[in-house]
Amino acid sequence: MSSQFKARAHASSIALFVVCLALPAMAGSVKSYKYTEAVTGVKNTKVTASFSFNSTTDKISGTLSFTGGNTFNGITDNFSGKATCNKAGSCVYTVNAKVNGDTISYTIDLNQTVLTSANGSIWNKKNDGTFAYAPAPMAEATSRLDFLVPAGMVMFGGIVLCRNRRRDHQEA
Repeated sequence: MSSQFKARAHASSIALFVVCLALPAMAGSVKSYKYTEAVTGVKNTKVTASFSFNSTTDKISGTLSFTGGNTFNGITDNFSGKATCNKAGSCVYTVNAKVNGDTISYTIDLNQTVLTSANGSIWNKKNDGTFAYAPAPMAEATSRLDFLVPAGMVMFGGIVLCRNRRRDHQEA
């Protein structure tokens, strides 16, 4: 095998590897969330929320479970449906349910596949409580281009390096 063929094969392998790494950035994804928060207004009660969001189909499914205290202990609501999303990627999903005479209202806000906030309330004839969750801000990609542009730059850099290397071998 010629060294030129080996260099091209090596460059092609690297390019294919980088493309394979970048492909998940183009595909929709399923992201899962779980958190536990205190229910304000109801003594010793916590809510645990867990749900998954599929950004390709905008479908969401999950569970709200209340524990502790005497009032809402053991109340659980399973939910699923389609979030309402705009073209910018902001999505909202609202749950309104009645479980054993208790009413639950719950709203989830997502931006792309990042949970921005979740809040809700639970009440009956005698008691009511509220809960809210706001994740700590973190640097996240805001669009698919945030992944693809660096991948393209790496590929372009690899091409330039291979050309320079090939040119050096031809001059020698």
